[in-house]
Amino acid sequence: NVRADTFKIVALDDQIPNYKYDATERIGFLSEPIIVPDTTRAALSLQLFKAEEQLSIIAIDTVHYGRADVLFNKTIRLQDLDLIYEDLETLYFETNKDTLHVWYDLGERNNWELFIQQDTTLKDTLRVNKRTQTDFLKKEKLRPYKKPATRKEVNPTKSLILQWNHPLARFDTAAIHLYEDSLLAPQPLSITFDSTIAYRKIEIGYPWKEEKSYRIELLPNALTDIYGLASQDTIQQVIRVQASKSLGNLNLTVNQLDSTEHYIIEVLTSNDAVFETFQVKEVRTFKTQLKSIKAATYSIKIITDSNKNGYWDTGNYDLKRQAEPIFTKTLEALRANWDLEAEVDLKGKLIMEN
Repeated sequence: NVRADTFKIVALDDQIPNYKYDATERIGFLSEPIIVPDTTRAALSLQLFKAEEQLSIIAIDTVHYGRADVLFNKTIRLQDLDLIYEDLETLYFETNKDTLHVWYDLGERNNWELFIQQDTTLKDTLRVNKRTQTDFLKKEKLRPYKKPATRKEVNPTKSLILQWNHPLARFDTAAIHLYEDSLLAPQPLSITFDSTIAYRKIEIGYPWKEEKSYRIELLPNALTDIYGLASQDTIQQVIRVQASKSLGNLNLTVNQLDSTEHYIIEVLTSNDAVFETFQVKEVRTFKTQLKSIKAATYSIKIITDSNKNGYWDTGNYDLKRQAEPIFTKTLEALRANWDLEAEVDLKGKLIMEN
């Protein structure tokens, strides 16, 4: 019994409840008004979303020399922060969910400041007071981030990754040895830093032989961190190279993309962890091949990146902006020694994230 007219439609998950929209509540709305004639039975569907919290700093920890931690109220990405500081040679940044780690080595210099900004919503300052480097160097050690496993499996197409508790400054290739099975002579290998995690990882590359065992040996002083601390103990890691027949290949095709749009396509593991991410733009069809990956059940998540910023954005009712559409699909199980042809047709299947 609604009269013929033009209406705006809004849905609210009124958790408080007070019949008002509060920023912590989920809301949904139709982007366009609807026109109700004299007789109609319109079926309406709205997707609810929760507005994004404004980024803020909850706590700052500068107690210990060498590292400062900044805790935010939500998950952050390094590329979303504008970090302004003096011309400091030894300064590294790393984000871990809702925390920014700032690694530094400034000797006995005076206090210093780091200005943290995000657009116009966040402006704050990290102040680091002078700390005694001498005490730090007496107590700290350069060590593996995790205790080496008894045996580590390695994909035959990948490098071996070793992670450390401090950012690394250099390594001595003469003190890093690789032994193949019973061969006593060390084998030539390639070693590089991984800069994506504040230089706390090294990648050891080698033409691995399938189903072979290797032993990695790092002698004392093989690695030196940004504080001048060298690895002290001999560290050994036994690895076993997987057989290609125990792995599979995933050939993924996504059809019916809008060639005017940008997309983020993620391949997820069975526990919804991101296995691989692709930034896709201005194509109708996207194809990729993931070779020699673990036999398992994967899923795909496709995000329409409307504002082209490289990640998913929720909606904003005040700005009348809908949450960016998302489509997910569980793929057929990938079996060992198998090529899985996975084809996804996107047309008409995008929905908003709840």
